[in-house]
This record gives sequence, structure tokens and C-alpha cells, in this order.
Amino acid sequence: EIIPELDPTALRAGDEFPVRVLRNGAPLADFSLGIVREGRTNRSFKKTDVEGRAVFKVARAGKWLLRGTELRSSNKPATDWESDFTTLSFVV
Repeated sequence: EIIPELDPTALRAGDEFPVRVLRNGAPLADFSLGIVREGRTNRSFKKTDVEGRAVFKVARAGKWLLRGTELRSSNKPATDWESDFTTLSFVV
């Protein structure tokens, strides 16, 4: 789960946007998050720190998508991998 640490509806171009990622209620460290603005193909990636936190700069106005996918080996028969994903969209 991506939890904004600032109100995303109050963001302005040039602001920093801190978020925290939790898995089962606990901070998820070393989790890769990507952010992209609508209509763009270049993405910025960051990994969460030990407290599950990352900070992104939202350089321009527009619609933004923050997303992450956790991929892990599976213990289930006939399944190699399992994944969970999380997204957060907001407008600057």
C-alpha cells in the first residue's frame, strides 16, 4: 500500500511528494517505485528506505501515476512467481 505523507491534492509543480509503502501493515524496505506523468514515457524510479519511505519531485503540473510491483518466488505447485502491485494516481 502506498500512503501519501502529504496531501496529494495540495501539490504544486516543483514540490516534493513523500510516500510510505506498507506490506501487511509493516514498512516495506528496498521496494522499487516508479513515477510517470501522463503523456510521458520517461519514468523515475526510487527504492524505499528501511522505513518504507521514498520522496519524488513532481516537476510539472499534470496527472501522475506512482506504482510498484513486488515479484517473488512462489511456494505453490505449478506456479513459479507471485506478484502484488500497488498504484497511486494524483493531479498536480
